[in-house]
Amino acid sequence: MAAIEIQASAELGEGPVWDDITEKLYWIDIVGKTVHRFDPLSGNQEHWTLDQMVGCIVPMDDDKLVCALQDQLVMLNTLSGETQHLVPVESALPDNRCNDGKADAAGRLWVGTLHLPGENGHASLYRIDNKLAVVKQQDRLNMSNGLGWSPDNSIMYLNDTPNREVFQFDFSLTDGEISNRQLIFQFDESQGSPDGMCVDAEGMIWIAFYGGRSVRRFDPVSRKQLAEVSVAAENVTCCCFGGKNMDTLYITTARQGMNEEQLKEFPGSGSVFSVKPGVQGIRSNRFVM
Repeated sequence: MAAIEIQASAELGEGPVWDDITEKLYWIDIVGKTVHRFDPLSGNQEHWTLDQMVGCIVPMDDDKLVCALQDQLVMLNTLSGETQHLVPVESALPDNRCNDGKADAAGRLWVGTLHLPGENGHASLYRIDNKLAVVKQQDRLNMSNGLGWSPDNSIMYLNDTPNREVFQFDFSLTDGEISNRQLIFQFDESQGSPDGMCVDAEGMIWIAFYGGRSVRRFDPVSRKQLAEVSVAAENVTCCCFGGKNMDTLYITTARQGMNEEQLKEFPGSGSVFSVKPGVQGIRSNRFVM
């Protein structure tokens, strides 16, 4: 079972990412419009509050992060705290916001969106290159979530949360094109909804289940569940590997929408949890601009 690593009360804790250069963990509170940084060695914590909800963050070089806000990408300088607007994303769709995103091994950024009122079919997935060209790669999604790549970068994974679906695509690292979309997992309501994900060094995928109180490990080839990590929170949102040896799984959770009785049962909701699951992860890619 995972233990609390960072005691917090995030409304929608999300998007953990390990910076292997500084050996610190970044994570966000989407609703709180906040980027957090945690040093597991010293226990020191820092945070930056931005102007809009933060869908995801991806490290760059030189103490900078690219942050996907509601309708734009900005660059956050963690030394000065200043932000710089980079490019709009779905700025003509005020009912949408940026959601989960990551960089691929070539340094391109991938960012998904969701529809705030919750209607299906309004979300998309975008690829952003080093010249900040925003290219739509998938549309008519319900909520683009949980990106990941196989260790050899030949496959990309995507979660569509409301339908509880996990897809894989053939992925070309050379040009960033995706093809051959396949449904590899379909979960039922009792299992929770697949939210964020990460991939370990053995090519297995770890999925956080919103409403499922757990992170589970799956083999995308055999399509079987291999392991489950219980989390003392109803809504488990995302996970990433980190630590000096990339063998710690960090897990974010949310407390939004929970009533007093639920919060009493799961007082750690909104905290960041951790566990050593016995496997190593893959280092996070950086956005190159």
